[in-house]
Amino acid sequence: MNLEKILKVNATIALTILMISIMIFGMSIQATNAQVLSQGGAPAGSPNGAVPLPSGVSPDYTVSPNAYLSVSPNPVGVGQYVLVNFWVDPGPSYARYFPN
Repeated sequence: MNLEKILKVNATIALTILMISIMIFGMSIQATNAQVLSQGGAPAGSPNGAVPLPSGVSPDYTVSPNAYLSVSPNPVGVGQYVLVNFWVDPGPSYARYFPN
């Protein structure tokens, strides 16, 4: 096989994989309210992810998030890479479902 033919085959394979991955990631998956609530999350479409409390109910638990930033190395030299980490505690994916 000559080099030109190998490049065409590789390009065709790469484009095929790219098109298939775009089609897969383009599909939307919708969770139902029952699935979200069973995992302790807010119903889909609720404002700011908040669930209105029933009348006469007061919350027993409140969450106070804290944001953190870390930069290293310290000090930074000319031409050195810098690593910047940012995180929130508790994170947005924490499950806060407290039955009973």
